[in-house]
Amino acid sequence: PGYGGPGYGAPGGYGGGPPPASLQVADLLRTAAELFQKNVMASFATGILFAIPSMAVAVGQVFWTRSFMEDAMLLGQGGGNPMDMFGNFFDMMGFALLGSFVAVIFQAMARGVFAFLAIESLAGRSPSFGPALAAAFGKLHLLALVALLESLAVTAGLFLCILPGIFVAVMLFVSTVVVMAENANPFEALSRSVQVTEGNRLNIFLALLVIGVGWFCLVCVNGLFTPQPQVSPITGVMEMPSLASQFVGVAIGGVIEVLRLIAAGYLAGVVYARIRGIRDGVDASELARVFA
Repeated sequence: PGYGGPGYGAPGGYGGGPPPASLQVADLLRTAAELFQKNVMASFATGILFAIPSMAVAVGQVFWTRSFMEDAMLLGQGGGNPMDMFGNFFDMMGFALLGSFVAVIFQAMARGVFAFLAIESLAGRSPSFGPALAAAFGKLHLLALVALLESLAVTAGLFLCILPGIFVAVMLFVSTVVVMAENANPFEALSRSVQVTEGNRLNIFLALLVIGVGWFCLVCVNGLFTPQPQVSPITGVMEMPSLASQFVGVAIGGVIEVLRLIAAGYLAGVVYARIRGIRDGVDASELARVFA
């Protein structure tokens, strides 16, 4: 069966009609948005749960940054211990690295949940958070390994003048969806992602660019309104903003991170389902059988 089957935009389905014969940016973004609207509660539950590591890193950075700045001010006034300042700095870096490592795994889990929600919804069903979470946790070891391999490959590419890293990220964009939909091992998932995205990478990149620009604008606005340490015009001493105001910024940043996870997760599911339909004539009902 091809795109005439359930879940691919038959009359009354997602998109208001049959999907295009080729991958289109507008269709990808519109369908991802419609999936979010259909699964609002499950989407936010997933996003909040899997944004915890990133939030923990942000909260830790608030405390360690304050401590670091206080030590630096003491040193500037002729007191304090330089080792305390450097100790805080290295503690902060170690916590950030550990948190980032866990966040990579959690983001892969989120992609797994969103793959479930996207494919089940495109098949015309009404998925819930519990089964989606169970399906992702059932493949935790596979999702974690593929996420770490993907992260290493993208990071290596970013060190090579950034553009190779972006190219690798687009090639491997659906690797976690492949793990969920095809029961593939991590190395097969990476290879399949390269195959699946071939010929459609520009449109995938453009869709990701739209999401990335939106995320960047929200982060910048949050940064502009979040108080930062500044030198007092009266005393000339560096003053720290209130802890409450910093936590407000962290909370808003957490909401932005949740929205990013939701957008990228649904986009990955839609990209995979659309390409499989266009290239292989496989509709969402067939893809969803793996979750039965």
